[in-house]
Amino acid sequence: MADTLAVFICAGLDNSMLSKLAFGGMPMLPFGGRMRFIDYALNNAVLAKADAVSVIDGTSSSVVAEYCSGGWRARGVRYYAERNICSALMQAFHDRSAARVLIVSADAPAYFDIKAVRSAHAERKVNLIAQGKERYAVSLSQRLFSDAMKKMYRQELPSGNVIDALVPPLEREFGAANAVVPKGFFGARPSSVYQYYRAVIDRIPHFQNIYAYTSREIATWIVHEPESHIERSANVERTIVADSDRIGGDVSSSVIAGHVVIEKGASVVNSIILPGNVIARGASIVNAVIGENDASAQKSGKTVHENAHIGAACKGAPGKDDAAAVLAGVIVPRNARIPGGSIITAYGARESTKEEME
Repeated sequence: MADTLAVFICAGLDNSMLSKLAFGGMPMLPFGGRMRFIDYALNNAVLAKADAVSVIDGTSSSVVAEYCSGGWRARGVRYYAERNICSALMQAFHDRSAARVLIVSADAPAYFDIKAVRSAHAERKVNLIAQGKERYAVSLSQRLFSDAMKKMYRQELPSGNVIDALVPPLEREFGAANAVVPKGFFGARPSSVYQYYRAVIDRIPHFQNIYAYTSREIATWIVHEPESHIERSANVERTIVADSDRIGGDVSSSVIAGHVVIEKGASVVNSIILPGNVIARGASIVNAVIGENDASAQKSGKTVHENAHIGAACKGAPGKDDAAAVLAGVIVPRNARIPGGSIITAYGARESTKEEME
């Protein structure tokens, strides 16, 4: 794979509610535990032993920059902060020229075998990794890439999934893309808070087999994290628990990302708790997404205070139109009541429900 340059593009959906669930936007959004959207993209290249890997950050996020300059830098990942994606693509290729270029959007979690993509590569074609109508990556030869970028480098690609913006002009120039669906492929394309909630909850039965955290097949810069501690008072069922969590309450059918504390007497059902949150004694979270919070909250206090209730009152199946969401950095006070279908941008400010959730 030394002859392939893998480029991951973080264009972001800057104004979407989904991008505000995590500090750093969609590329930094956890999916199924500790791994974030960008980890899925970089993981594919590392497992395929691609030694030329670049990240183009169209949002110029300091959070993404810090993440890429951490352990991923030791794996040879180069970071470019550039809003003009086409210009940055040319710069990345100039710095690390390769026989083939693989372009992946880091705004959607996807797992695929890059070796399988290469084996199905059609030299004179644009090779598209897609499932149904959803597009996740595009691969093309050095010659086709150079020809395309010379004509496109001045263009401003829109935010969102860059592949959707790149493929149409490539197909106009070189003909219909050659569709490739590698064996074992998995991809998700959530564009709203509710779609994200549904995608994660629906994948809970599959995560342990595909992305088990004890597996050596997961390449991530997150290393030497303390193991999670589940106290004797806890009751945890059908739940994905990442690293550095402390659970003393009742948790079922949920995903608990890293650095989360759920105190004794708290209840979490059919929900997603993102990093840095402290769920206090007596709090109840049902059919909801709790956005990322500052890890220092674990030292300074709670993020969801005592006896707060978030989400639908129903029990059993995950919420449909009544899923609730609390965006990143929001502190939920004691005895708060947040009904299903609400998106909380700051406590006391409720945004309208179904249209924004979808």
